[in-house]
Amino acid sequence: MEKPVKTIFAHTLGRADLIGGVVRCEWTILVPNDPESESPRSVTTHALIMPIDGFLRAFTTLEAFVHKLTATEGTGPQEEHGKSRVEKNGVHLEKPLGGTPRPPTSPNFM
Repeated sequence: MEKPVKTIFAHTLGRADLIGGVVRCEWTILVPNDPESESPRSVTTHALIMPIDGFLRAFTTLEAFVHKLTATEGTGPQEEHGKSRVEKNGVHLEKPLGGTPRPPTSPNFM
């Protein structure tokens, strides 16, 4: 019997380094900062470490996915910083170019 795949959430890739032929990618989440600050801070929660050839294969797969996503979803390069994001109930949503903001599609937001 196969073990279920463990799902890990990250807001973004915080950092990537190449050390001794191995790529280390640190994944981060956004957490509230002190009450006086409006912007959240990034906290590294997981690291993915893989050989260069595996990383390059993964990058090629992601590159093909992004190309397909931009072709089918009508998304494109983001506008100038700060103009492509909208906020709804304190949650930042990406605004597709030329349209209204899409709500999150993750089952975690249903």
